[in-house]
Amino acid sequence: MEIIPRYLYVYKSFDDTGYWKDILINKRLYMARPEQFNDPFEGQLFPFSTSSCGQSINLAAGKGNKDVTQFLNDYRVVCLSSNIRNKAMWAYYADDYKGFAIRFKTTKDKGCFMQGNVFAAAERVIYKKESEEIPCREVCGYREAKKIQRQCLLYKSDDWRQEEEFRVIKYSRSKNKKFLHFGYDDIESVILGARISEANRETITGICEANHIKIRNMWLATIESRIEFYSKEPPRFDGSSYKRFIDDDI
Repeated sequence: MEIIPRYLYVYKSFDDTGYWKDILINKRLYMARPEQFNDPFEGQLFPFSTSSCGQSINLAAGKGNKDVTQFLNDYRVVCLSSNIRNKAMWAYYADDYKGFAIRFKTTKDKGCFMQGNVFAAAERVIYKKESEEIPCREVCGYREAKKIQRQCLLYKSDDWRQEEEFRVIKYSRSKNKKFLHFGYDDIESVILGARISEANRETITGICEANHIKIRNMWLATIESRIEFYSKEPPRFDGSSYKRFIDDDI
């Protein structure tokens, strides 16, 4: 069994729908179907074929069979990252550093996997170059196709490598089972972006304090091109090194 990082992260923006607030108040993450992902190549890097009608026609057009797509969307996925210092992800997924990130635990304090912790089931995404040929597998029957399609969801183009992604994957054809539920004890901290508005800071801090969730703030050491975090007082402009104030456990 692969040992995953002790912490995994979800980057979020303060969206107008209020979904960010739903995450923290109702303790749940939306599990998207692959067709909802921002990558239209999702699930195609590990190809397989079926003997169903129209297979050869679709392959000749460079497209997967419609049955393949259907199998793919029988799954729901939560995407997380093992990297909290990725500048591009703070810009893209956290609204240009105006959003926040949640640091989820996957282990106990002593490093053991947490009993019942949903994030301990996360699996590492494998990044492949488009020039790297992966043999097309032919499968027979729904059960085998379902198993292989799940494996497809753990392969992505090397273009996405910077995200250092892990995924929690669940099989669910139900429209009602679309959330991954967690507990407040699964959250190590909430990390606020450097450009967060005062209004959003006040709102999310209130939610976190009411539920005993640790707050961390971002410090941009721009001259060193580094992202750092502090949970107590911010670094001072008094000639002392900013590193005195930075959290050393993240």
